[in-house]
Amino acid sequence: MDQIDTTQLAEIKYKSLIDYLGKSTESYPDKPAFIFKDQPLSYRQFSAHVDSCARVLFSLGLQKGKTVALILPNILELSILYFALLKNAVRILPVNIMLNADDLSQMLQESQTDVVFVWHQFTTLLASATKDSSSSPKTFIIDQAGSADNLNFYQRFSPGSVAGAVRYPALKKDDDALVFYTAGTSEATKGAVFTHENLSCTLRSLWETLLISDMDMVMAVLPLFHPFGQLVTMNVPLAAGATIVLHSKLDIDQIIDSIAKHRITYLLAVPGVFDEIARRSPSPEALKSVRVCLASGALLKDGTYDLFLEKYNLTILEGYGVTECSPLVSCSRIYRERRRGSVGLPLPDIELAILDEKYQPQSPMGIGEIGLRSKSLLRAYLGAESALDASIKNGWFLTGDMGLMDVDGYLYLIDRKADIILKDGFHISPIDVEKVLTSHANVQLAAVIAVPNNKHGEIIRAYVVPTQNDTLNASELKNFCQTQLPPYKCPDEIDIVQDLPRTATGKVLKRELRKRLNETNESTNGTINRT
Repeated sequence: MDQIDTTQLAEIKYKSLIDYLGKSTESYPDKPAFIFKDQPLSYRQFSAHVDSCARVLFSLGLQKGKTVALILPNILELSILYFALLKNAVRILPVNIMLNADDLSQMLQESQTDVVFVWHQFTTLLASATKDSSSSPKTFIIDQAGSADNLNFYQRFSPGSVAGAVRYPALKKDDDALVFYTAGTSEATKGAVFTHENLSCTLRSLWETLLISDMDMVMAVLPLFHPFGQLVTMNVPLAAGATIVLHSKLDIDQIIDSIAKHRITYLLAVPGVFDEIARRSPSPEALKSVRVCLASGALLKDGTYDLFLEKYNLTILEGYGVTECSPLVSCSRIYRERRRGSVGLPLPDIELAILDEKYQPQSPMGIGEIGLRSKSLLRAYLGAESALDASIKNGWFLTGDMGLMDVDGYLYLIDRKADIILKDGFHISPIDVEKVLTSHANVQLAAVIAVPNNKHGEIIRAYVVPTQNDTLNASELKNFCQTQLPPYKCPDEIDIVQDLPRTATGKVLKRELRKRLNETNESTNGTINRT
C-alpha cells in the first residue's frame, strides 16, 4: 500500500491515547497489535490486558495525581502498564535503564515518584538509588517467570483481580501525562512535563507525516523509555492499527532476520542501526518488504545513505527532534523531495524559524538558533517553572541548536549552540569535522569538542572509535583530515578510544567528554593516540 487517506485524521477529535487505542481495538480486534518473541498479541488481547491492569492499579490507589516510574526494558508489560496508567490519569516517568544510581536517585526525588515498576534485573540499581531516601517509593517487581514469593505480571494483574465497576477519572487535556528527561548531551538533564493534549497533538502530527497505516509492520528496536521509541514506534502504529514487532534488545543480526521473517514495512531507528545493517550488507531480498526507513537522533553517514539507495532502492528519511517537543519537529517526507544534508520540513503543528541575535526570524539561508512554536511543546520543566520561561524569547522556544532553512523551508542542522568551537576567530561546527572523520573506512564513531587554549582561544579535540578489529593511527587520521578540510578545521588533537559515552539512542554525551577532560587535566598541546 503506497498511500493512506489522511482525511481521517482531521475527523478524529479524541483527547487521549486511550481513545486511539480503543478505536483501533474496535476496528481490528483480531489483528496482531504486537509480535514479541515471535508470539502475536491481538488488539483485543492487548486491550484486555490494559483494562485488567488498569482496574488493579485503580484498586491500589494509583490514580490521578500520582507519579509512577517504569524501569523496564522493551517488553510487553511496559506497553500494558503505560496505557493502564494513562487510563488512571497517572503521570508516567519512563526511566532510562542505563542510568547510574545517582542519576536515578535524582530523577525519582525530583519527580516525587510514588510507585516504581522495576524489571527484576534492575532491583539492585533501584536499591542503590533509594538507600538514602527518607521515603522510598512503593515497588512492584516485574518478573515474567514468576516465583513462589513473586507472582508474575499476568497473575498479579489478572482479569478477576478486582470485582465490580471502576469509575476512572476523566482525562482532561491539561492533565500531566508524561515526564521525559532531556538527553543532557551538552548540559544537565531536565524533566520535561507533557500533558494529554501535548501527546494527542504529537500523535496526530506524527501520523500525518509518517503515513503509517493498518497495513504496516513496524519494527520497534529503539527503547520504549525514549520519546522516539515510545511515541513513534509504539503510539502512532497502535493508533493506525498497524502491527508492532517488538525487540527486547538491539541485535543487528536478529533485526535483519526479523525484517525478512515478519515482512517489516517500516524501519524506524537511530543512524547507528542503519550503519550496522549497511556494514553487514544483507541481500536485497532480505529487505525487499521495507517501504520506509527513518533515521533520527544522530549523524547519518553518507556511505550508509548511498548503500541503501543503490542496493535496496530505499531512501533513508532523516528527522530532527528535541525532547521538549517530543520526539520530532522536522522530517523528510515520503512523497516529497529528499534533500541531501537536510532533516526535512517542519511537521504539521510545528512552526520553525532561524533566529538572529535579537530573536527575530531570519531570511532563508541565514544561520542562527532554531526556534519553534507548537501545541506539542512541553507544559513545564519539572520543579523549575521559570526555566521554561527563560527558554522562550519573543514567543519562540530556543532549542539550543544552530541551523539554517532554505527558500523552500527545508531545515539543515549546523550543531549544538553550546558545542560550536571558536578558534582563531572562526566559528567551527564539530559536525563538519565528525563527518570527515567518520568517512574514513576504519572509523566507526567520532566526537569533536572544544578545548580552551591560550593562543587560539579554543582548539579542536577529536575522540575516535575504530571499526571492529581495525587499528588506527592518530597521525594518519590527521593527514586524512588535511586532505578533506581547511587547515583551521583540522583536529589539533586526536584521542583514539574504544567507546564513547552515549545516550540510549546513540547520541554522544559531549558534556561527559568535557568533564573527563577537566578531571584528568590532559595535555592541550599535542596529538594523543590512546588505545
